[in-house]
Amino acid sequence: MARRRTFHHRDGFSLVELLVALVFTGVLMSGMAKVFQASLTSFSTSGEKLSSVRRNRMAMDLPYDDLNTAGMSLVDVTSPLASGTTNPSFYIIPNVLVTNAGADDPARTDELYLAFDQPLGFEGRLVTGGGSISGGTQSGSTASEKMLTGASLTAGTDNSYTIDCKDASYAASVKPGMSFLIKDNLSHQAMTILTATATGSVVALTTIITPSLATQVTGRGDPAVLAPVRRRVGAGVVFIIPQQMVRYRIAMLNLDPDTTKPNGIPCLIREQGVFNPNQAFVPDTI
Repeated sequence: MARRRTFHHRDGFSLVELLVALVFTGVLMSGMAKVFQASLTSFSTSGEKLSSVRRNRMAMDLPYDDLNTAGMSLVDVTSPLASGTTNPSFYIIPNVLVTNAGADDPARTDELYLAFDQPLGFEGRLVTGGGSISGGTQSGSTASEKMLTGASLTAGTDNSYTIDCKDASYAASVKPGMSFLIKDNLSHQAMTILTATATGSVVALTTIITPSLATQVTGRGDPAVLAPVRRRVGAGVVFIIPQQMVRYRIAMLNLDPDTTKPNGIPCLIREQGVFNPNQAFVPDTI
């Protein structure tokens, strides 16, 4: 007697079902791609708008900040910023010719000039230097006392400072020729940096040998009454770019892709350079 053969049914998709599923998946992915593309376009547009807002805000904030600091003297807070008849610290030149201005562009505009001592955008902390102490009262001859009495400073001991700028990029931005102001009871006049060596976030400075602080205790009687004086560890330190001048003017720049304007478009330009009251303004080269 022959045995019956049993066939077991196996679950699965037929070729037609797979093709139908593939078509539906393709249609779905096409729709998702359009939605994703729209999201990316919206994200890119929003990012560009935010960037434009930030640029516009910065363009408005810069003149505002410069006008607020016009004439500010930080190197010596007891004296006004030096000025002269050749190049005053604040003035406006009206009706200056705009070079290469087109028919629809302003032919003449005003130029604004203003000078100030410019602080860097961070504050350091005194670690050592200038006869500094961490607390208590000490006596003896220190750099601070010598400056109060007008005595000469000793190179290598009285003119060396170590300052923590809290960031390596900040420390690297401190350069010779700048000034720094220690925010203590001798903080009315800054010292000129002779050398600057950055190691990480800390910068080691030497200053020009001068007892220039001897005459600075204005309104507080004889400077000798304040001795002994120390620079206190942890005191704030402000770095200053001295004697800076800024000029605002209108110039034609080729920033518009419109080829019908070969001369460019009128733009507000901010130029900065060293302020010299006896010479005409010369902007820094970029």
